[in-house]
Amino acid sequence: MASGLLLVPTRVTSATLTSYQHSSAVARGDVPSVVGTPHWTAAATVARAGRLVVAADYLGLGLSSGVHPWLDPATETMATAGLLHVIPQVLDHLEIPVPTHADLVGFSQGAHATMALADHLSATTPAPFEIRTVIGIAGPYVLSEVDLPALVAGTSDPMVRSLALTRLTLAAELTGATVDDMYAQAWHSRIHELFDGSRTDMQVVTSLPEDPRGLFTDSGWLALSDPTSEFGQWAARASAVCDGWGTGMTVTLMHADGDTSALPRNTELCADRLTSSGALVTTVSLGDLEHIPSGERGIDAAAEMLSNLDQHS
Repeated sequence: MASGLLLVPTRVTSATLTSYQHSSAVARGDVPSVVGTPHWTAAATVARAGRLVVAADYLGLGLSSGVHPWLDPATETMATAGLLHVIPQVLDHLEIPVPTHADLVGFSQGAHATMALADHLSATTPAPFEIRTVIGIAGPYVLSEVDLPALVAGTSDPMVRSLALTRLTLAAELTGATVDDMYAQAWHSRIHELFDGSRTDMQVVTSLPEDPRGLFTDSGWLALSDPTSEFGQWAARASAVCDGWGTGMTVTLMHADGDTSALPRNTELCADRLTSSGALVTTVSLGDLEHIPSGERGIDAAAEMLSNLDQHS
């Protein structure tokens, strides 16, 4: 069973649906479908101007079973596209006119998921909705070239190094890569326990060693930087969400200059790749902000952008 959120304003003023893709979550209940979570609040911010908003809970979160494979584009798409395909039936049941177009908006992991979703919808015939615009906020789009090297070298946010590297390795394992020999003996089963959805991100962070090298064997640590390893091949697939799609699409990519979690270089590379595929890309700096504040400012900016589009459509 999968779950997600549909927000229906008292007065719907936009003829375009918005699909909001949420940022990272560790606890199973830290999802858009649970009222009061930051992800619910972000979706509500987008809905306040009179928009229908949907937001999927990723696989392994919300009501779905199993462990969430973080930043895996195939499972992100399974959740987000799956929700969009059933929304017309839900709206019909509620006697609400079904929009023909959708805007896609996401922050952090949600920006990564937004690019994967746009890629999927652009190749789907018939798609449940035609994409009007795509907005990504502080996304880790190009893991293998930007985020992984920084995590291994220790040049990204030290608070999240162990958390991020274990989640990425676990995601590769959950989606079929053989990575058992990467874990230090004491940590393999422990990592599965920590990410069973019953703990918050801070509870997991404080349970992991500050130096992530202790989580891996020597060969496992090297495999993190080896593009030929099974983990490296998964990371390459996870890093291709901006590749090969976008012809004629309008895309806005926002980043924060002070972001040490989703490094701004991601936005530069994603913009280059989308532009080379024929997308109309605008990049926006949100200022010298860290990651979480960039999301708050970026979601407000995205809501304003969508309101402007509604006024001129």
